[in-house]
Amino acid sequence: MHTNHHILDFLKNRELNELYATIALRSLALAMIVIFIPIYLLQLGYSLTSVFVFYLVLNISRMFFMVVAAKVSSKFGFKHSMFYHVPFMIIFYALLYGLEDYGHLIQLWIPAVFLSIGSSLFWMGYHLDFAKVSHKKSRGSEIGFSKIFSSLFHAAGPLIGGLILYFFSFKILFIVVSFLLFFSIIPLFFSKDLHQPINISLKTIFNKKRLKSAVSHMGFGIESSVAIVIWPIFIFFSILNKNYIELGLVSSFGLVFSLIATVIIGKFSDS
Repeated sequence: MHTNHHILDFLKNRELNELYATIALRSLALAMIVIFIPIYLLQLGYSLTSVFVFYLVLNISRMFFMVVAAKVSSKFGFKHSMFYHVPFMIIFYALLYGLEDYGHLIQLWIPAVFLSIGSSLFWMGYHLDFAKVSHKKSRGSEIGFSKIFSSLFHAAGPLIGGLILYFFSFKILFIVVSFLLFFSIIPLFFSKDLHQPINISLKTIFNKKRLKSAVSHMGFGIESSVAIVIWPIFIFFSILNKNYIELGLVSSFGLVFSLIATVIIGKFSDS
């Protein structure tokens, strides 16, 4: 009953609900494509080294664009920052769409930069908006609820993406994902945007007190990179005999078990 009471409290927060809806739809969209991108690049003839460089450019440039995204969020509003990420994501998928026919004209680092800008704009706006509209005393539970809610949609993504690739093509998948990303932002503007000045100092970013958190976050980033780059390549080419549906199914099952583990660990942490 206590958990149900918390959930009902969350659902009464309109602005928090908008974030839940947005992150759920966005999680579904990205989960449909993210594990298939390195496979797509390899099948176009790019080397494994080129694929790794693509993700290296993505992660390095993101460090710079996060600072820019903070400025954008401060000036135009948190929700507008999330909205501005959509055109960059659509351009990213359009560039991937064009690699098959115009790969000789498109350097692989270019779509990586557009993805980096889009990702930075969304996550900076999302975290700032979440911090503003969530309740300080129950923020941990609200973050957990957001994670569980988005994970439910995220778990379905790889299987849906695999089915689209099996029956259609990567180009159709790029189009579907782009539309979902656009629609994911609509719930945000059912209420007013928030503007809050943000003072950014490199001294506070590289503060010694944040060093442990930074190292931990780097470890998480490495683990995530392995999960979305190395793992799907290995599974797809070495074990599943290049079957998109099976890769999507395996990934979806893995995400379901991850969700169950998250719930169980959350209950232990509360104790």
